[in-house]
Amino acid sequence: MSTFLHVVFIAFIAFHRISAHDKAWVPLADNTSLRNYSAPLTCLARSVLLTLQNHPSKYRYNLTPNDIQNGQRLMHMLDSNRPISEKIDAFHTFIYPLLSAPVLTGTYSKWNDVLECFLAIYHIQEDGNFNTVHDVTQILAKFKYHCRGTTLFEAMRNIRTYGNNPFL
Repeated sequence: MSTFLHVVFIAFIAFHRISAHDKAWVPLADNTSLRNYSAPLTCLARSVLLTLQNHPSKYRYNLTPNDIQNGQRLMHMLDSNRPISEKIDAFHTFIYPLLSAPVLTGTYSKWNDVLECFLAIYHIQEDGNFNTVHDVTQILAKFKYHCRGTTLFEAMRNIRTYGNNPFL
């Protein structure tokens, strides 16, 4: 990537805000934060992959044929001796659609949204009730971080499609 584009993306990451009250997206640098932030994303990915392997619970997310194909490709890649860069690409291809806003065809149903279903399962308690709002906000903040990170990764991955112009 050219030095100019590198500077533009660093500026975008450091200074871009969605609203006046939003904070800039900053890449995580320390191992503790990386572990803490990666845990819910790992749980989401494992949960979806387990349902593709006929988990004993018989629970199935409402996945598209592409989601299923991406998950199967990821499992194959993880079991292979392929380079880590190819495994990262396969993981991104798998997880990005699950973290992105769904393309609506017809009426929206939260039961068709993998992330919403995962969050419901993640926060249900033994007594059948859900965690309090206070207990849920931290994971929502982590997924907001992942949504922003995967979107940036997707943009970087596809920038050539737009003539290396990040503003198109």
